[in-house]
Amino acid sequence: MVRNLVSWFFIVVLAVVFCGFIAGCKEDQAKEPPKIEVIPDVKEAPVVKEAPPVEVKPALERVSIVTDMGEIVIELYPERAPITVKNFLQYVNDGFYDGLLFHRVWPGFMIQGGGFTPKLVEKQTRPAIKNEAKGGLSNLRGTVAMARKRPANSATSQFFINVVNSAGLDYGKVITYPDGSTDSAGYAVFGKVVTGMKVAEAIVNVPTTDKYSSRGATMKLCPIKPIVIKSVKVIKK
Repeated sequence: MVRNLVSWFFIVVLAVVFCGFIAGCKEDQAKEPPKIEVIPDVKEAPVVKEAPPVEVKPALERVSIVTDMGEIVIELYPERAPITVKNFLQYVNDGFYDGLLFHRVWPGFMIQGGGFTPKLVEKQTRPAIKNEAKGGLSNLRGTVAMARKRPANSATSQFFINVVNSAGLDYGKVITYPDGSTDSAGYAVFGKVVTGMKVAEAIVNVPTTDKYSSRGATMKLCPIKPIVIKSVKVIKK
C-alpha cells in the first residue's frame, strides 16, 4: 500500500515538472524576438559655399565727359541698371549735359553734376526714373551713380562719381539724414570710371563755398571757380 502511494507521488511530481517545462517553452516561443534598430549612415552636411562675386559683363557703351579740368571716361552697365543707363544715354545723346556744371564737390566723398548751368539755373529734365540700386553694384571708388532726392524713385539727370568706397550708399544700408529721417533705398550704380580718375580727384579738391541757386536755394560745397562740363558724348567703337 505504502509502496503504491510513493509510486503515485513520484508520477505526479514528474508530471508537474514536465508540464512546467512545456509551458515555459511555449511562453518563450510566444515572445517576439527583440527588434534590431538599423541606424542609417550619417552623411556629411553639405558644404555651404560663399556666394560668387557679382559678375559685371563688359560694358556696351563708353562715354567721354570733357570738363575744363580734363576728360573722364566711364563705361556703362546696362545689364545691371537698364533703366538708368537708357535714361543717362538719352540725356547724353540730346546734348543735355553740355555746358552744365559739376556743381557739388565733397572732399573724401564724391563729385556731383549734370543739373545746373553756370548761373545755377536748374535745367528742366524728363520725368524721374525707377531706382535700380538693387542691381547689385556697390558704390565703390570710381563708380558712377545717380543722384536723387529723398523719394527713392526721384533720379532724373544728375549723377555723381565716388572718389572713395562708399558702400554705405548701397541698397539696404540705412542712411540717417540731419533731420533724423532714414533711408535704405540706396543709390543706383550704373557705370565706372575707366580713365580720368585723377581728373575726378582734382575736381573734388578744389576750393568750395556756399552759393545760391536762381531760385534762392542754398547750395553747399559749390566750387568757387565753376567746373564746366564742356561735352558728354558716346565714344564710337
